[in-house]
Amino acid sequence: MLESINSNGFNIIEKQDITTSIIEASIKMTDDRKKVIKNLQVEGWFKKILESFAATEGSKVHQSFKDGYMKYYSIYCQVDK
Repeated sequence: MLESINSNGFNIIEKQDITTSIIEASIKMTDDRKKVIKNLQVEGWFKKILESFAATEGSKVHQSFKDGYMKYYSIYCQVDK
């Protein structure tokens, strides 16, 4: 995926793996996110999707970050002219 950034007219100036910070933040925000999702007027199956999208602790997305299957990067790019 990062290679496609360079091939689409962008030059990566700086790249930093911030996965550890995302994991820590998602753990801290899990309770609040679950409360908000619980109070939504949507079907239960959709709430599980929202919890995963929000990377709440115990979700597939959260676990993928912990397992190293998914990474979260902060990237600073410059447009080729």
